[in-house]
Amino acid sequence: MPTEPLRSIDRGLLPVGTPSSHPIRPLADTTTPAARTALWSLPSWRHTLLATGLTLALAACGGSGGESGDGERLGLDSADTAELQTHDRTKAGPTQAGQRRPDAQSTGTSSQPAATAAASNWPKAASNHPRWTLTSPAEASRFLAQASYGSSPKDIKALTGRTANEWIEAQFSRPATSLLNTMRYWQQRSGKAITLTDAHNAWWYSTVQQDQLRQRVAFALSQIFVVSTNGDVSHFPKGIASYYDMLARNAFGNFRQLLEDVTLHPMMGVYLTHIGNHKERFDSTGKLTQAPDENYAREVMQLFTIGLEQLNLDGTPKKDAQGRPIPTYSNNDVIGLARVFTGWSWNGGRLTHECFFRAGYCAENTNERETRPMVAYDQYHSTLEKRFLGTTIAEGQSRTTADLKVALDTLFNHPNVGPFIGRQLIQRLVTSNPSPAYVRRVASAFNNNGQGVRGDMKAVIRAVLLDEEARGDSARKQPSFGRIREPVLRFTHLMRALEASSRTGYWGIGRTDVPGNLNQTAMRAPSVFNFYRPGYSPAGTPVARAGLVAPEMQITQESSVAGYADYLDRFVGGTSIYIVGLGDMIPHSDGERHSGGQAREIKFNIEPLIAKAKDVDQLLDEINVLFLNGQMQSDTRTIIHRAVSEAVPKRNNDDMRRVYRERVSLALYLALLSTDYLVLK
Repeated sequence: MPTEPLRSIDRGLLPVGTPSSHPIRPLADTTTPAARTALWSLPSWRHTLLATGLTLALAACGGSGGESGDGERLGLDSADTAELQTHDRTKAGPTQAGQRRPDAQSTGTSSQPAATAAASNWPKAASNHPRWTLTSPAEASRFLAQASYGSSPKDIKALTGRTANEWIEAQFSRPATSLLNTMRYWQQRSGKAITLTDAHNAWWYSTVQQDQLRQRVAFALSQIFVVSTNGDVSHFPKGIASYYDMLARNAFGNFRQLLEDVTLHPMMGVYLTHIGNHKERFDSTGKLTQAPDENYAREVMQLFTIGLEQLNLDGTPKKDAQGRPIPTYSNNDVIGLARVFTGWSWNGGRLTHECFFRAGYCAENTNERETRPMVAYDQYHSTLEKRFLGTTIAEGQSRTTADLKVALDTLFNHPNVGPFIGRQLIQRLVTSNPSPAYVRRVASAFNNNGQGVRGDMKAVIRAVLLDEEARGDSARKQPSFGRIREPVLRFTHLMRALEASSRTGYWGIGRTDVPGNLNQTAMRAPSVFNFYRPGYSPAGTPVARAGLVAPEMQITQESSVAGYADYLDRFVGGTSIYIVGLGDMIPHSDGERHSGGQAREIKFNIEPLIAKAKDVDQLLDEINVLFLNGQMQSDTRTIIHRAVSEAVPKRNNDDMRRVYRERVSLALYLALLSTDYLVLK
């Protein structure tokens, strides 16, 4: 537990007795009933909220568990069309061959770091609940918040009373949605060239498709194996779509194949500069004039496989005799590994000098080279000795393809990979501060899927989502449990919960990382370190003092807080809930336009919420389950109830449908600004 007691103030996690000068205080004091009441009387209540409730999220990393009300919710009249395949395959075998290492587990004495030392009451061992029945709509909604892009009414209804494992196994069998094929379809319809905007819009389209688990895992992988359109990759829209499709294709395969496909994808080659990586060059005297590019060699170790420090199976760092962390690699390992990644370049049709350096001048299908795996150019591959991570490839005995296999096998079999990758997947899907025991269980599944196969991603995903800490109640009650919903996942949740649809089939949302927006766009991280680092802890906050991390807080600041609130206001803040898309793709004769003359591209279905709005309590019950997974706190509910009741009163002479729409708008806006929503427990 943290060294100082914590309490929840409007869902912001602040120390007891926090003075008004606290660096992460709210911009205005709304903690008293009088202040809260006054807040709703202000004409510009939405702008007031920008400076109050959401700013509290800057301090939030947890809180007590919410009220998981059951009762009569999500009572849809339409027949449930969601299909669930009933399987009981908790020990299903791999779908792809991996390396059999039944005894492949790291050893060593566990030393608990500060980030996990605070959690003293974690479950001691996983309970025997391999299937985890989702007994209530709130539980189904919470599971979907972890395993998908967000809950939807139909999915919640389909899952309630079923098991999490059934849904996972059904998702394993769903075909993958292809961003690249989606873009090509749009190109055929419009007759226009594919652009980078198309790639981003194809990603938004994928978030509402049926292969939710695959796409959600692919998004998590894209934040580990980062390739960003914020750079030279922006010139290759089909390439970035192809890269993301590759991640989705490997999401349920074997990590070894994933690692190879990442390494050889030309977009990773462009982004981390090992495409066209030339062997050493020497002058006439034998002096080295150019060494191989070391960029990918460094990042494939630091970020993609083993990290900076040797780890125990539970993810805690190993220590030397002096109690210091033990590095996983040295600069000499980087030099040796960089020589491995020489001689790989564009798949341009011919293995010539021109193709190696400028594929566009020689490829038979130059417009497809960005989607094809790189190929080996042996004449440009280093033949010098290669030493890395205890492995040696002798001088003069190397071959481009063979050397790559040795290097990737070495990385894949390193004992760090299971805990290093496992912990990050837990962070992306379930909680920012998993216990060492949770990490150990996931890492063990990586090392051995139960059938002697290492790297089985299906086994890892099951271990992450079906663990005691993911599904049970005891871990959820810990103040350190949970994660902040990152901005793009808030919006994908909104689309799925409100059953977003596109008039044209073109999802014209585009970039959302511009000022006054979500401050985040998928596949557009500012660096190879993603939008935020997995070990980020906001300095000077209770999070840091408790020895915890809150990765998403790295992109949380005053501008992003206000930007999210403004962005949300555009879609749920008015009487019309829609997204403005590309007007030139939509006939304007339908009469539905916004003030700029464009037609509505994407529409939300709020009719089920309007049907509940006559009774504010019923409306909040629905929103609580659909969006907040049943974790709306009583004081949050009181605030929203009062605001909705007083700001949008029911009068006899009112257009009641308008009143109900405004109630829905206001209730959604306040609920999605609350830290009860922003912090997923």
